[in-house]
Amino acid sequence: LSATFEVADMIDPDTAYPDADCVLLVDVIHYLPLDDQDRVLERAAAAVRPGGKLLLREADTERGWRSTVTLAEEKLFTLLRFNRGAEVTFRSARSIVERLEAAGLRCHVEPAWGGTPFSNVLIVAERPA
Repeated sequence: LSATFEVADMIDPDTAYPDADCVLLVDVIHYLPLDDQDRVLERAAAAVRPGGKLLLREADTERGWRSTVTLAEEKLFTLLRFNRGAEVTFRSARSIVERLEAAGLRCHVEPAWGGTPFSNVLIVAERPA
């Protein structure tokens, strides 16, 4: 099994998103403004080959008290500079799924919080073969 990892500025319009069998976006887009999030989601979805997947872990804003706890924790960690971003912009998993499905991916959402009080979900988005 071989794997290639790309490290680049994902919001730079000159950054190429190479075609891939699997694209990972883990705990990253909430550090971007919404318009940059949308561009990253569109470009990442376009990079998924037929039969491939995009795996995205994010906090879901529609998970009640879990969402409140997650937002408070992220804001505190940002204030204390444990996080690199200047601010956080969370959105609903539903809105992310809508974007990815508009780009031709089939999606399902799974809870990914384990034994934590956080609202993390895993969005599995697959491009039909």
